[in-house]
Formats: sequence, C-alpha cells, structure tokens
Amino acid sequence: MEFIDGLAKPNKTIRKHTKETLKVFDDILKLYGNQFNEDGKELIRLAIKYHDYGKMNRLFQEKITNQKRVDGEIYHNFLSPFFLSGVKEKLISEYGGEIGNLYYNIVCTSIYYHHIREENFTDKKLLDYVKENIIDYLPNNVFYKVDVNNFVRNKNLLFTKKTFKSSSNTLDIYVKYALVKGMLNKCDYASSSEQLAEIKADESGNYLYENIEKKLPNLTEAQKFMEENIDNNIILIAPTGSGKTEASLLWLGQSKGFYTLPLKVASNAIYSRIYNNYNYHEVSLLHSDALEELAKNSNFEDSYQMYKETKLFAYPLTICTIDQIFKFPFKAVGTEIMLSTLSYSKVIIDEIQMYSSTILATIIVGLKMLIEAGGKFAITTATIPEFLKGLINREVGKASYVYKEFLNTNVKTRHRIGLVDDDFDYDKILESAKEKRVLVICNTVKKAIEVYQILIEKDEMLVNGLLHSRFIKKDRNKIENKILNEKENGIWVTTQIVEASLDIDFDELHTEMVPIDSLLQRCGRCYRKREYHNEEANIYIYNTKNGLNSIYDQDLYNYSWEDLQKFNHKLLTEEDKIELMNGVYREDRIAKTKYYDDIIYKIKKIKKIYLSEYDAKEVQNLFREIYNVTIIPDSIYEKNILEIERLIDIINNKESTKLDKIKSEMELYNYTVSIPLYLTKTVTRIDNLNIYRTAGKYDNQLGFIGGEEVYYET
Repeated sequence: MEFIDGLAKPNKTIRKHTKETLKVFDDILKLYGNQFNEDGKELIRLAIKYHDYGKMNRLFQEKITNQKRVDGEIYHNFLSPFFLSGVKEKLISEYGGEIGNLYYNIVCTSIYYHHIREENFTDKKLLDYVKENIIDYLPNNVFYKVDVNNFVRNKNLLFTKKTFKSSSNTLDIYVKYALVKGMLNKCDYASSSEQLAEIKADESGNYLYENIEKKLPNLTEAQKFMEENIDNNIILIAPTGSGKTEASLLWLGQSKGFYTLPLKVASNAIYSRIYNNYNYHEVSLLHSDALEELAKNSNFEDSYQMYKETKLFAYPLTICTIDQIFKFPFKAVGTEIMLSTLSYSKVIIDEIQMYSSTILATIIVGLKMLIEAGGKFAITTATIPEFLKGLINREVGKASYVYKEFLNTNVKTRHRIGLVDDDFDYDKILESAKEKRVLVICNTVKKAIEVYQILIEKDEMLVNGLLHSRFIKKDRNKIENKILNEKENGIWVTTQIVEASLDIDFDELHTEMVPIDSLLQRCGRCYRKREYHNEEANIYIYNTKNGLNSIYDQDLYNYSWEDLQKFNHKLLTEEDKIELMNGVYREDRIAKTKYYDDIIYKIKKIKKIYLSEYDAKEVQNLFREIYNVTIIPDSIYEKNILEIERLIDIINNKESTKLDKIKSEMELYNYTVSIPLYLTKTVTRIDNLNIYRTAGKYDNQLGFIGGEEVYYET
C-alpha cells in the first residue's frame, strides 16, 4: 500500500496515522467481521486510506510544522477526495458502471464530510487552492496523482441540497454511505485518541446472558421466548413483573447491544442492576449526566476514560437514552457513526409508547434504516398501541419481526380505580396519608406546587415532599434519594417525571387525568408488585383537564376518559389495560386525530431530509422538542459564591488539566437547573460557559418558581 510521508500531527506522519487507523478497523473485524460484507469492507478501507491525504498541502504542512495558524487554509477533508485518482476506474472495473460510480461517490462523500467544518469557499476557490497548494507544491511525487477534474462537488457528493433526489432507493444508498462514513469516523477517532474502538463482550470471562442464567435458573415464558429468538427482530408484549428486562438482555446473547430507555434515571437503574446484581462490568452508560453515574463505580480518571470509549460506542453493552443513538435518521453530519455501529449490534427499545410524536416518527424511520444496515431490534413493552404496530408494519415491514404477547401470566391484579370529574379531593388524600404512603401526580409544575402548598397548609406533618424537574441538581438528587428510601406514611407530590423513572411503590395514587399510555405508567407507581384485594379504590383519577393541548393531545385525553368509565370502581386487570390501550389507540379512531397526522407528517419529513440539512445541535433540539436554558438562580449563586467562582476559575484557566476542567464542570452543574427559555425574561451568561444567571425565585422546598408565567413540565 502506498502512503504519503507528510505530517498528520506534530509527532505523527500521515503514513503512521493511516496504518494505525486501518489496524483499528482490522481489530473491529476480528470481533464482528462476519457482519460486514466484502463490498463494505473495501469501501471502508479506501475511505480510511485516503481520508487524510488532503493534509499534504502547503498551508497545512506549514501550520503543523510551525505550530501556527495559517491564513487562507482550506481544511484537509475537503481536499482529500482530489487524491482518489484511479479509484473510480478501479471500482467501475470491479462492480460495473452504475454500482462503481455509486461506490466512488460514497467514498468521496465519506471523506469530504469526515470532519464537521464550514464550506466557506466556491468551487473555483477550491480548485485554485488545489492547483496552487497541492499540485504546484508536489508536482513530481510518484506515490499519487492529483487531478482537478477527479472530483466535482455537485456531481460526486451524495444527498446535498443540489444533488438530493428522493426515490425508492434513496434510503438504501444513504445507509451504504453511513456505514462507510461512520466506520471511518469511529476508526479515525479511536486511532487519534488512542482509545479502544470496540471492547470484547466477555472480557471478564462471562457473557451477560450466562450471568443472568446463573442468577435466574427458572426463566419465565417471556425470557425463554427471547432466548429462543436471538436471531430475530422482536416485538414483545409482557406485563410488569414478567421479567421483560432480563428477557431483553438474554436476547442479546453474545452480540453487541444497546438498551434504550426514555429517561436518564431509568437508564441509571438498569445500568446499576447489570453492573451490581449480575456482576457484569463490560457495560457502560450514555446520557448527558452519565459520567457522574459511572464515577460511582470507579475513580474519576478511569470513569472519564470509560466515558470517552462509551461515546465511541465501544462497550459490548451500552445503556442509554434513545436520543444518544437514534439521531441518525436526521442525516446530520457526525451521526453516521451511530448507524454504522448499530449495523453489527442489537437494539432494545423499552416502553416505546412513552415517546412523543417526533421521537416515534424518528424511531420508525430509524428501524427501517437499522434493518437495511444489518442490525436487529427488540421492542419490549407492557403495551403497544395498535396504530403504532400498524405504522411499524407499513413503514418497517410486518415480515421483518416476530410478534409475541404474554398476557396470561400469573400477574397479580394490583389496581382498583376511582374516577372523579373534579379537582383533587384534598381531605381524602390527607385522611389516607395517616395510614398509607400516598402519591399525588400533577400534570404541570405549577399545579404540583399549588397542590403541595394546599396540603402543607392543611396538615404539614402529613406531607413528606415535592418533586419536579425545576430543582437544582444538588437538591433534586437529595429529593430523589428521599422518595426512593422513604418508608413512612405520608404524601409525596410529584409531576410526570416519576412515570417511568423511579422504582417507587406507593399504597395509594391520586393523579390528574392524562392519556391512557401515561396513565398506565403512573399506575405502575402504586402496588407495583403487590396484589390488591380491597373494595375501595387505590388509584384515583381526577378529570382536571390541566395541560390539555399544551402537553397532552385533546383527542387522546377525551378518548381515554370516555373508555375508562366502564372500569370505574372496578379492579383493573392486565387484560383490561391492554383493552384500554387498544381501544384508545385503535387505528380507525386515532387516524382522525392531530396526533396521528403529526406522526405521519414527521415520518414523511424525516425521510426527505438531505445530508447536512441539519447540524448535530439542531437535531438534539428537534429530537427533544425542548428549548431549555441551564441557569443558576441568583439566590443560589450568592449563597455559594466562593465555591461556584472557584469552579468557574478552574474551568476557564488555561493551565488547568482537561480532567480538572471536566470534574469542575460536573460539580458546577450541581448548582444548576434547566428551564424553558420563556420561563425567565432576564438571563446573563456566565463567562464563556453555556450557563446563565437569572433573577427568578428559587426555594429548596418548591424549586425554581420564576416569575408569574404559567409553565409546564417537559
């Protein structure tokens, strides 16, 4: 193989870096090579071989040699495709004209976008730069040929605004490109940072499924089914208490896996369960606060190294929130590594019914891409709306997965409901709290604070606490620990953040009415694993209409309230819950709603996105559908001014080590809370950080109160 001997880095030649990057790919193939086809391996190797050739230009070599910025430089990734002389002819000779040209364009596009940088030049300026700083700089080099006619942007780049054509094979072409580009990024990042791109699944001597089998010698029917279908895509419906989590993990077998959940707290709990209960340590965690959680099991330096490898998707099993791996349907440059890694992985999607219309649309498009890439999925949930199953059948393919329901298991009947067409019955709540642990769930932060204050005024001794998302991180951690470990009778008031995030079990639930999927999640916080025999209800549902349209779809809300009527004052079995879900989300019924129209619209829109239409930050906002700002309330800042400013100084000090900066930033975030932009009118940025100060009110019992605006939990 021919290499150029210019510098790639101050202490490393292009030859050495390229060899190291190719070795990373070879190491990946040793673990997962049977899941790559020969075409793909060749294109990946070509992309790796040529990706840094563009560094052999006059201005880059001057910059790297003298360690000084050079004016007028065009970044190397935009130049490297010009070095692919002879590659097109080679590919056409091997695969024929149409396929060969496509493969050449895939390699060109992968190299051109392997760094995320602004294209601030015209075609003429690009060609002039190549002539002046490459061809004239190295006219007699025998190792390569550079031809200005070799590469034309609007001809050889796939899926740009100018070249994008939506057709039946667009998805297939994009997936082929993403596998090459993503693997180039993965290998390049690992090589440059001297990190592992992949870690063996049985590094400790056992696979996870073996550890689970030792702990659970008698498997449930759902668990046996998943073990027997490790080679299939799965949709598994099984009630709470049937061992869905272990069933999902058994389905992974010896494969690389990703276990996705809706919320960070739920991810933390599953990670801890696998790491501690099943003594499996080749598992990692990936979400915005994952580093802090990882540090609980190791020193900070080791945890940070683990976190860096997790961001490369290197671990055999990664527990993560869905947004960490399902951004790739938006085709933002930099997200291809996700799909490329998933091409030889299995993905578990837990509680799919909890997601918004945008995320559901993204998942549905993403599942189609995942299958095209060669990966596998398992959707495991207590309930799945009929319309959602219909969408998956239509968009992904009914023949692409095996569907199985386990409804006749010996699951205890745990809930008797009582419907109240009014506001909360505060006297009833207080009376119950004398002998029971009572949970009150509100639809908005404003309502939760209001209910908490009313109950405090009536009988402070019976109220144990308030939990919502507007507490600074330090206070929220304390409150969550308290509610998890609270054994005393009394009342907790919360918002919907407890729907599937905390493993809590109360004796009685009082909740505002919400659509049926959210309501059933809330029911799971009461009599979680106990059978209920009493004639009096243990779940009270209040038709307050709070949050309609601003949070919850009005049609889904109304259908749910209507269908619940026949179950009023009755025990609610697992079969009843399935009937309710299927009734509210029946395809012919749901098809008339704005909610359904919104999902269909978003599926079509996501399919038509062209490469680099969005950047990674925009995708994050689109995916989460929230536009929040991270703030430190003035009262918190002033109370902790010495510690906060010490941490800010470390973060901004050029002499601080990277580890010290990251550790200080984590500590600083303990004093922050994330709020919607509209909640406060005045924010002041703190130095160069993405953290702001605000004059809004904060109370460690009530959280961030802000001004007089009405605001809702997100």
